[in-house]
Amino acid sequence: MKVYYVADVMCGWCFGFHGVVDKLKKNYESKVPFEILVGNLFSGEYGVQLNPEIISKINDADAKIEELTGIKFGENFRKNILGKAHYEMNSEPASLAMIAAKAAAPEKQFDLLDAIHTAFYVEGKDITKLDVLIEAWESIGLEKEKLLKHWSSDETKKEYELEKAKIKAVKAEVYPSLILEEKGTHCIMSKGYETYENLSKVLEKAIQKTDNK
Repeated sequence: MKVYYVADVMCGWCFGFHGVVDKLKKNYESKVPFEILVGNLFSGEYGVQLNPEIISKINDADAKIEELTGIKFGENFRKNILGKAHYEMNSEPASLAMIAAKAAAPEKQFDLLDAIHTAFYVEGKDITKLDVLIEAWESIGLEKEKLLKHWSSDETKKEYELEKAKIKAVKAEVYPSLILEEKGTHCIMSKGYETYENLSKVLEKAIQKTDNK
């Protein structure tokens, strides 16, 4: 049994969902392993250049996220990212950093996603830039050299493609999603934001079912 957290580094709802996933992981990781699958919400052909219409939609979504989760988007995010003319949303650089973390220090993957989200959504830093990713990497106690070794390697790029294929295989259709894998089958725990209370009930039931076999 395993729980997959399907997330994106530039997904506002994933930023808002962090507290729920973190609590779930802390309370259940002794019984069920957790793994992040990073997607490509904004990368390659899916890259998006901000314009007034898109910014308006982002602001509307952010307001809903803040109301539902209590999390706050920083003023620097609004000024430096949303306020920057023609800023291009591109998940790939930070996603490759996440894949690099899985290779170099898999136990730090959730910490790195939190650090990247904080850099982007709170501090308003451009997470498409390597220096910002290095700062996030070092903030969780990882060595810069390990990031540089893995980040731009062909192996990391191959793993990123495999990760995107795995997201399709587990039938995750939205960010964020939680998928429970058991004996080769995949059950959707959440499609989008969900409360800790509801998710813990689903996980408890699955664990009890396994224990009773």
